[in-house]
Amino acid sequence: MVNKGIKFMSLFADMKRQDSITAPKDSVGGTQLLESKVYDAVIKVAYAFQSDKGAKGIKMEFLLEDGTTYKETAYISKQTGDNFFVINNKQYYLPGFILVDELCAVATEAYLSSQETDTRIVKEYDFATKGEVEKEVPVLTGLLNKKVKLGIQKYEEYKSEKQANGSYELVADVVTRNAIDKVFNSDGLTTNELMDGLSEPKFLEEWETKFKGQLVNKKNDKKLAKSKAVKGTGIGSPLTNTAPKKSLFGNK
Repeated sequence: MVNKGIKFMSLFADMKRQDSITAPKDSVGGTQLLESKVYDAVIKVAYAFQSDKGAKGIKMEFLLEDGTTYKETAYISKQTGDNFFVINNKQYYLPGFILVDELCAVATEAYLSSQETDTRIVKEYDFATKGEVEKEVPVLTGLLNKKVKLGIQKYEEYKSEKQANGSYELVADVVTRNAIDKVFNSDGLTTNELMDGLSEPKFLEEWETKFKGQLVNKKNDKKLAKSKAVKGTGIGSPLTNTAPKKSLFGNK
């Protein structure tokens, strides 16, 4: 039984942006894989979940311009609940948080912390039954049916395999995947461009110049070299040569 009408206005209250954390900049730094390019898309659904160990995430489903569906999951917090990590005493937002936060911004002109949710039923794949099951989830209602543009990359990286002790280690096997690298509003503007009051997109062309049609290399050889699975433990693959909603931009 769905508890329709129940609002979770404070579900993402702890996901607010902080002045002490470096804000992200515009940087170019399905079963069938998509080629790298910018796709027109409609947000079919986006809903929150929490992992068994406490990390918060958002599952997103998009309808692309050719009628196909694209799905992606982003973790917006660590197990501790923090939406940032620290390097050299400096705080940076988690990539998953940046993705969802900017998606909310370009679609609704309000960040994730201002998004309301409502309990809805969705169908999810269940690994136990090996089929789809209905599940009640908190859906970000403000994102439903919003038009956006997605800068999707096709990339390759080393596979991560579960070890006997329950940890995950990189192995030498290379896998090819898709991931959203940048989001734009329906006019092609990024969050930063909207904040700057621009009316003509500039970064979208820069993004496509660098990534369109490319297979992006995300293989981390340094981390692979440090992997316990590669160092001959007998586990894993062997090393081979293979708040009330306010307009975000209303005060500009």
